[in-house]
This record gives sequence, structure tokens and C-alpha cells, in this order.
Amino acid sequence: MSDQLPRVYDSGQLALFPTVPRELCKRLGLAWWSAIQLHKEDLISFNPEEIEHLDEPQMAELSFVGSFVVANCPPEVLYDLLAPLTKPYCYSHNTIYFHWPSRTWKKIPEPQEDPANDHSSLKWELIPTFPVYPEAWDLFNKLSRKSEEYAAAFQWFDRLFEAGEMDTLRDMRNFIDQLLRDTPAKQYD
Repeated sequence: MSDQLPRVYDSGQLALFPTVPRELCKRLGLAWWSAIQLHKEDLISFNPEEIEHLDEPQMAELSFVGSFVVANCPPEVLYDLLAPLTKPYCYSHNTIYFHWPSRTWKKIPEPQEDPANDHSSLKWELIPTFPVYPEAWDLFNKLSRKSEEYAAAFQWFDRLFEAGEMDTLRDMRNFIDQLLRDTPAKQYD
């Protein structure tokens, strides 16, 4: 499965501004000692002490794994998160996500380029499928966000549905339902 996930590959092109391992660690907020430990623990494929300039896959790998360390991810959780992936871990957090219920990594669905599905310029009154509950229309004048942001959210939901991500959609619904249950009713008046 992880072989089908998008990875960063070396384009062979020289970087305009070559990245030194210590500089990338500083940008990430990753302690230099932690980067060295990542190599010693076999969590990155290269020794940052022995490399003058990082290539694209090395930058991606150090950024991907290092971001977990910066977020204070415990080592046992880090090993669990990386176990389903193929080494070297030259993935990008912008292209994949961890699906907690199945404990697997999945590709983030690509946005549809179909202009017929582009709702960014539509107004709410032109979107007939939302909402299912007519009483929710009364809330529109109380919404603080722009209609384009809501339309973008609906496009994302559509993409998840088209990609068959039913578990993700159910997780989102359960999360929203829980938020609504936990929020006092006074806030909606």
C-alpha cells in the first residue's frame, strides 16, 4: 500500500539555494542532536553529519520524520506511524495523511479540475443540495465565513465521497455531531 503513496524523488536538478542539514533542522525547530539520533535509530536513511547539502528526497525525509519529533511524538508512536511506510520516508505531509481507524496512510484526494464542479464563485442560494434540513437556511445570515469557504468545504466532501473515503466522512460526521452535542444551545440563539 505505501508503495502507491506519492513520494518526493530527486529531480536531478541542482537547487538554487542548497540546503545544509543544520539549516533545515533550524527551520523545522528540530534539535541537531535529534536529527543525528533519527539516523542512529534508522528513522532517516542518511547521516546528516556526513552530508554537506541535502537533495530533495533527503529534505523531504528529514522534514517528514523531523516534524513528528518537533510535535513531541513519543518514539513508540513514531515507530507505529512509520511502520506502514516504505523507507526512505521521503513523503510530504501535504500529500498523505494517517487514517487513524484503519491505522494506514492514505493519499490526500486530488482536487477535481472539472469547471462544472467549481463552486467557488457560487452563492448559497445557488447550491440546491445544501442543506438537507430546511431550517438550517435560517442560519445563513448568522454565518461568519464567506460563502466561497463553505463551497470549498462541500467540494472537499464531494471529493472524499467520490474517492470512497466513507470512513473519513463518518469520522468527520461523528466529530461534528460531538461538537454540536457539547456546545451549549445558547450559542445558536
